[in-house]
Amino acid sequence: VSIANSLLAWRASIPGNWTLFYEAASTAPTLYDHARWHRAVGFDAKLVFPLTPVAFLPRVEMRGGAAYTLDEPLRRKIRGFLEMRFEP
Repeated sequence: VSIANSLLAWRASIPGNWTLFYEAASTAPTLYDHARWHRAVGFDAKLVFPLTPVAFLPRVEMRGGAAYTLDEPLRRKIRGFLEMRFEP
């Protein structure tokens, strides 16, 4: 939703089986011009499958959840997300 040379992002969370979070991100032409923020509140969960050398399986880490966006252009929308990471 935004493109620029400088990115500033942060996240505050309450960990548990389901992690509750509040996060924000902003882009700007320089480090000192961050004025427009994209904020969200939501929850996510993490699932990790360890490395299994006998079966030649990589370590797999998955995180999925939902977030409610607070700022334009996606204001008042619920978005689901899923991310996966593989480590050989």
